Amino acid sequence: MSRTLELFAKRGLVPERFAARRAGETMVIDVEVAGLEQDTAEHITRCLAGMVTVERVLMDGALGAADSREQVRA
Repeated sequence: MSRTLELFAKRGLVPERFAARRAGETMVIDVEVAGLEQDTAEHITRCLAGMVTVERVLMDGALGAADSREQVRA
């Protein structure tokens, strides 16, 4: 969890919401950040996906795009 938050903290970003729960052997982390620029969101998504223990990263943004949901598998 700390490595996840670090990606936001080092950019001076404070999540509106941060929730974590265990689902069997998996940890599910949900982070909501308001006002995040698209390129920054994409960069953080790629960084999360590059973490060794990360299976999947979902990005869902309300940036006016018709379909802004993106899934990255690592």
